[in-house]
Amino acid sequence: MEDINKLKVSPKAKIEVNWDVLPVDYSREAHQRIIALMSKKYKIPTKNIKVIPNFIKYNEKGEEVSYQTEVIDNIQDPNFQIKLFKEYIELNNIKDVDFDKIIQIDKEINSKINFDSYTKFKQYEIQWIEWSNFLSYGKDNRFDFTKLKGLVLLEGDPVNFAGKTTFAVDLLHFLLFGTTTKTDRLDKIFNKYLVDETQVVVKGCIKIDGDFYIIERILNRPKKRTASSKATQEVKYYKLLNGKYDPNEPLEDYDIKNEQDEYSIKTNKVIKEAIGDERNFDLAICANSANLFDLIEMGDTEKGRLFNKWIGLLPIEEKDKLAREKYNKQILPSFVSRIYNRETLNQEIDEYQKLISETKVNILSNESLLKESEAKIVEFEKEKEVLLSNKKNIDETLLKLDIITENKKLENIKNEGTNKRAQLNILNSNIEKYKHLKDNSDVIKKENENLLSIHIKISDLANKINNIITEYSNKSKNINNEYINKINNSKTELNNKINLLKKDYEILVNENKSKLTLLEKENEGLIALGDSCPVCGAKYDNKPKINSNEQEIKILKDKISELYKEYDVKSKTLNNEYEIKIKELEEDKNNIIIKLDLEENNLVNELTEEKKALNESLNALKSKIESLEIDQENFKKCERDIILVEKTKVDIENLLAQHREITRLLKEYEVNKDLIDKNNQLDISINNINVRIKTERDYKENIIKIIQTHNNNILAYNKEIELRNIRIEKISEEENIDRAWKVYLEMVGKSGISKLILKNILPIINLNLYTLLDGSCDFQVVISLTENNTIAFNVIDNETKIVTDLSGCSGYEKTASALALRISLSSISSSAFPRPQFIVLDEILASVGADNLPKIKNIIDQMLAKYDFILLIAHGEEEKNWCTQRVLIKRDENNISHIEIR
Repeated sequence: MEDINKLKVSPKAKIEVNWDVLPVDYSREAHQRIIALMSKKYKIPTKNIKVIPNFIKYNEKGEEVSYQTEVIDNIQDPNFQIKLFKEYIELNNIKDVDFDKIIQIDKEINSKINFDSYTKFKQYEIQWIEWSNFLSYGKDNRFDFTKLKGLVLLEGDPVNFAGKTTFAVDLLHFLLFGTTTKTDRLDKIFNKYLVDETQVVVKGCIKIDGDFYIIERILNRPKKRTASSKATQEVKYYKLLNGKYDPNEPLEDYDIKNEQDEYSIKTNKVIKEAIGDERNFDLAICANSANLFDLIEMGDTEKGRLFNKWIGLLPIEEKDKLAREKYNKQILPSFVSRIYNRETLNQEIDEYQKLISETKVNILSNESLLKESEAKIVEFEKEKEVLLSNKKNIDETLLKLDIITENKKLENIKNEGTNKRAQLNILNSNIEKYKHLKDNSDVIKKENENLLSIHIKISDLANKINNIITEYSNKSKNINNEYINKINNSKTELNNKINLLKKDYEILVNENKSKLTLLEKENEGLIALGDSCPVCGAKYDNKPKINSNEQEIKILKDKISELYKEYDVKSKTLNNEYEIKIKELEEDKNNIIIKLDLEENNLVNELTEEKKALNESLNALKSKIESLEIDQENFKKCERDIILVEKTKVDIENLLAQHREITRLLKEYEVNKDLIDKNNQLDISINNINVRIKTERDYKENIIKIIQTHNNNILAYNKEIELRNIRIEKISEEENIDRAWKVYLEMVGKSGISKLILKNILPIINLNLYTLLDGSCDFQVVISLTENNTIAFNVIDNETKIVTDLSGCSGYEKTASALALRISLSSISSSAFPRPQFIVLDEILASVGADNLPKIKNIIDQMLAKYDFILLIAHGEEEKNWCTQRVLIKRDENNISHIEIR
């Protein structure tokens, strides 16, 4: 092979350099430096030199592997994440950490993560779709996506509201997820112009890893609908076998829900694993003027999360959240070191050991005192034995005898004997006085019965008197009420007669007043006419008539006055008659009541006299009973005194016997007095010795207790030392655990393996962006990781090298960058972010000037390398001319959309 250093290259030649490089070693400066070196060496323009980096990585065996294959495709695998942990620890030179503990922590966290939701998504292709009555469309529509290739124009007739977005986005969205962007109500998905239709059907075929699946969604609504009518949804899934499927054998039981469940029907597991969730699908299927710049303009947190989703770092993000929650809520609170520290515990151990040494010294001192005390007790016992041997034998009774006490007893016995004899004389006198009395308890009982009988009679008489008073009181009330009613009736009768009389006279008065009024009006008319006719003017005299009327008027007035007088006289007469009648009724009532009162008083007085006689008998009987009871009490006392006489005699005999015994003992004591005194002196000495022995023994027992307490304290101190050693050992273990947790949290946090991966992936993404934009734009898009670990999108002007934030750039720059970002990210995230075989570009070029459209066309052409076809919704003629196929959606005169390929 010819030596590369001796190669001769034409100045017009083009050179392509394949550069094997680690992602962390890649930079734009190094890239440009290689181009400059090649240009200098081979004397060719830099524009003719293309450097293609090949990002590599070395596996555990030291073999060179692709970073895409080794890292990106495996990032969601927990086993591969362990390798990343090792790499991070080695790279950051982290020491003194138990990696087995980190693996254990990772297993605990992994157990709480559903890795199935993060597993590699399968590739899928939408084959065809059939639909009826969906939004603006009518019955029996079908579209085959396999017939589309390249850049396909999706146009409408009319230009707007033909149903383009409904077909390109909502139709597929409803097929897969049961929802649309147009409405959140099932009944609104029906074509509003087809009011008689009761069913919406959307059926589609999806190819997933070579297998074909059918999804069928059906909406039903009643034929006759009211305001409360609801639409229901059902979904079925089938798998094609040899191009066929049995509609009676779905993959799984389908479900039926109403719109209150907010489209809870979702795709089955196989389809969901391929397409991901709704957000994944919306991001993958369509770029429009509303969402094209989302990735550029969203906040740092949301941007970072979306970036992590594209790359596949969401499991690491979830690990970080779960691990921090467990560390803060379970691990840290359980640490002994939150309460204790090693230094304090060691100081406490030293203090306890010092206490043990001091206590042992105290034990030795107290043991010496114990021996001294035991020796003293022996000496005291010997002294006591000597004193006991000197005592003389004397009758115990005499030894215990207290002369003063015994003399006092003799005096008390004499006094008590004198009292007993006096008491005996009194008793005998009482017996003599009442011995004639007999037991009269039966007589007393009989007289008490008589007393009770009189009480009953008196009570009966009192009741009779009360009954009479009540009876006559009621009679008086009834008589009073009866006459009140009669008087009231008379008053009512009087009022009625007066009212009738008044009405009669009012009639007569009114008749005369009417005549009087007519005559007065007639005269007023005659006076008003004068002496000639107002019609013909003839003269006539009306004075006679006026005079005649005036005389009649006077007669009528006199008659009316007379009627009033007659009424007054008659009404007064009636009032007088009834006043006399009422007065007579009052007198009758009073007479009857007086008579009743007299009868009542006679009856009550008679019974009262009888009651008085009974009360006198009652008082006499009470006096008799009191006298009988006094005699009965004296009789009983006499009987008790007879018994007491006998007892008193016995007491006197006992006192005499005691007197004789005490006198004898006192005589014997006088005989043995000297010996007793000597023994008493010895007893005093012996008692003193006993006190000293007891005191010394108590002192000895106290010393023993002190020694025992010291021994117990030593045991307690040793237990405290043992407890603190255990805590120190636990703290050491916890430090290792805490160290492992902190390293783990560091690794799963933003600055850990995610940052390590991003640092390695960003050069790859930036290279893709450079390749996509090179030749089409006069700027570069660079994604970088800030010091705060946030994602930043910057634009570098190729000429001035000025760096600006992408979000502040022009519409063309943002459009070109957004498309390039989608292509670049999707090229590295096929396993982490699913996408179909096409994308919809819905009116994304509105902010791009005409002179920049060809540059956008170059980027779209590069996008076609990633898709089977692209559906372009655009209105400019230049954009339309880019397309190799056209799909027309036309809305007819009945507002029904139809679709066809041209």
